[in-house]
Amino acid sequence: MSSYQLERRTADAHGIISTHARWALGAGFIPVPIVDVAALTAINLRLLNKLAEHYEVPFSEHVGKSIISSLFGSVSGAYLGRYLVFHALKVVPIIGTLAGMASVPLASLTLTHALGRLFIQHFETGGTLLNFDAEAMRKHFLDEFEASKAHAANMQQGTSQQST
Repeated sequence: MSSYQLERRTADAHGIISTHARWALGAGFIPVPIVDVAALTAINLRLLNKLAEHYEVPFSEHVGKSIISSLFGSVSGAYLGRYLVFHALKVVPIIGTLAGMASVPLASLTLTHALGRLFIQHFETGGTLLNFDAEAMRKHFLDEFEASKAHAANMQQGTSQQST
């Protein structure tokens, strides 16, 4: 594969991530706590499926769910403390819902972006879902999560600047 084809493939994969990250951002605005988590899970499962298709890697929904729960579970309270508090507050009418809507969408976007970046790297190096070692990749996922927080902040600034 030529360097242009590799660059194009990677750029297209990043486009897949961007689409799903925007959907995850939207899912974070769902005011019902269980429904937003289910939507985020479905979006991330679809992200893995689309990236697997893009890299011509076999996809298994069961394995995908396992990977997502393992990686997202590895993001400790130190990383998601605010997210979890605001997520729990969504059950409090009006004030809790508004507080949750301030934090949950960006956390959802960040998790999705980090997951996508991790899998681009995994698939680019010839990996599959079956040889993905979530335990071994947790540190790398946390690094991607940190990098994705900056991406989410930049995205939020771009959105607020466009609306003013």
